[in-house]
Amino acid sequence: MATPPLTSVSSHLRAPPPWPPPKNSSPRTRVRCDVLAASGHVLEAASAPRGAKNSRSRAPRTDVDVQIERLCRAGELEEALRLLGSDGVDARSYGAVVQLCSDLRSLEAGKRAHFLVRASGVGKDGMDSVLGRKLVLMYVKCGDLENARKVFDEMPQVSDVRVWTSLMSGYAKAGEFQDGVLLFRQMHCSGVRPDAHAISCVLKCIAGLGSIADGEVVHGYLEKLGLGVQCAVGNALIALYSRCGHVDGSLQVFDGMPHRDVISWNSVISGCFSNGWHGKSIELFAKMWSEGLEINPVTMLGVLPACAELGYNLVGRVLHGYSVKTGLLWEFESLENGIDENLGSKLVFMYVKCGELGYARKVFDAMSSKSNLHAWNLMMGGYAKLGKFQESLLLFEKMHDCGITPDEHTISCLLKCITGLSGVMDGLVVHGYLVKYGFGAQCAVCNALISFYAKSNRIEDALMVFDEMPQRDIISWNSIIGGCASNGLYDKAVELFVRMWLEGQELDSTTLLSVMPACVQSHYSFIGGVVHGYSVRTGLISETSLGNALLDMYSNCSDWRSTNKIFRNMEQKNVVSWTAMITSYTRAGHFDKVAGLFQEMGLEGWKIQRKRDGVLISRQAPLAAAFEAKSFGENPLTGIDVHARVNVADAQLFTCSI
Repeated sequence: MATPPLTSVSSHLRAPPPWPPPKNSSPRTRVRCDVLAASGHVLEAASAPRGAKNSRSRAPRTDVDVQIERLCRAGELEEALRLLGSDGVDARSYGAVVQLCSDLRSLEAGKRAHFLVRASGVGKDGMDSVLGRKLVLMYVKCGDLENARKVFDEMPQVSDVRVWTSLMSGYAKAGEFQDGVLLFRQMHCSGVRPDAHAISCVLKCIAGLGSIADGEVVHGYLEKLGLGVQCAVGNALIALYSRCGHVDGSLQVFDGMPHRDVISWNSVISGCFSNGWHGKSIELFAKMWSEGLEINPVTMLGVLPACAELGYNLVGRVLHGYSVKTGLLWEFESLENGIDENLGSKLVFMYVKCGELGYARKVFDAMSSKSNLHAWNLMMGGYAKLGKFQESLLLFEKMHDCGITPDEHTISCLLKCITGLSGVMDGLVVHGYLVKYGFGAQCAVCNALISFYAKSNRIEDALMVFDEMPQRDIISWNSIIGGCASNGLYDKAVELFVRMWLEGQELDSTTLLSVMPACVQSHYSFIGGVVHGYSVRTGLISETSLGNALLDMYSNCSDWRSTNKIFRNMEQKNVVSWTAMITSYTRAGHFDKVAGLFQEMGLEGWKIQRKRDGVLISRQAPLAAAFEAKSFGENPLTGIDVHARVNVADAQLFTCSI
């Protein structure tokens, strides 16, 4: 409701006749006094030379204003809002109510107060700087950046750096980093000098954007302003350079700071760790310790992961003891940094990473709260990593009894257990848990179940899981094709491969390696030629493992010519390649070529294994004779009875396997 003009006030409240202007006043002051006096603002006219800007704020406060102020101090927001709609309320009362809305984070009440401000006409000629700043801050605190910007734009000329900083801080917290940087540029163009808080806000925005170039520009600008020596600005610069991966820059800023607080140390330690400088983070922590600075939970959270990565279990134990002695281990519950910033979980992670599951379990059991899912996952993952799958499953059952719902990390631990379990019943139990918690249809879960059932010779169950999958990836196809081939279902493996091909699924080297043994053993041997052609067309044949598989496939098909062609075109060969070629020649009866291959191996630097190759060669009379006809620098048959003979059946079973 708009405030009525002074002319409408009753006659006994009207101003007395105008006073004469002050002595020795300037002509401009006399004119202002005449104008103000004509309007009845006598007191304001007398004080006009003092530079008053807002006549409403100078008016005597009414009983309503006093009552609103009292209600705001008492936190009675609704009652204060009710009185705010009364006549004659000044700007200070509106500001007090807006401030209360900001403190209580009440957006709806703040919008009502803003509406009453507009209705009163307080901001019709431009929002008052104090009231506007409070409105901007209220909207920022309540997370309504759109209305905060509207109020900001309505302010005629914002010279208060706190208004700019409030809005920039809101952009930084909301992740709207680009808007924060643009606002800082607008502030700079408006001639408003930034303070340390404004610089910290824009540095956070630049760090969020990862723009090291903009960060260096602002760094130079604040050095010019003389703000670089301030601790808060230095901390923001350390965070910026660390976030952008410029550890040298953060260390340079840190070393150049005349005064450092615990935030400075924590920032540079965490920055070094997050960029892989684990040793440097430990070194800085040792320096911080030696200087006698107070170590808080945030420091521990930055150092313990570095100890875990470097295997510094002794340093971790020292920190553990310090946290127990100082009580930090029980204070971490009050940190509101999320699950990953849990000191107890970091200790568990450190001990698990260092392989000390006993200490990890003691810390885990001593934790006051068993609702920390991250700690459960770490402990289960530690057991699974060391092959203690049964202990991991028992811990999962305990977690289930505590009523804790698993997440994707828990499922990852269970999948590791599935791949390592030897008992089928345990796998079935885990499968039941996965279905119960709604993870049974996830692609990664189904892939692990397919591998488990295939390894457990329950290929029918693997096929059932595969057929019921809503979505399949290349790992799903590779797992089921390989599982069918390893369980002797060669025709089914080839059938699935053809189906995969027809559905347009991309093939990789694992797919080809899985299907090639089935091509040899099934009635679809011609598929092997298709696989060969695909590998040549896609360039996969350059992989040594795939080339070896093709050698073995053609060798099993007694096609020594194709085997020799592939062998000669291989870019890189290993002992498996040479063995496959030797096997192919041996099966074809080309023993002289086998002896020549051994000679080539020697010339290319491959060492002939006497116990393996020599004995195998001696078991074939023609091969031994061919070997004796060759001249080698060192005969691999030395000390072996090359005239030892075996029957033809043994010769036919001969294979040069690794």
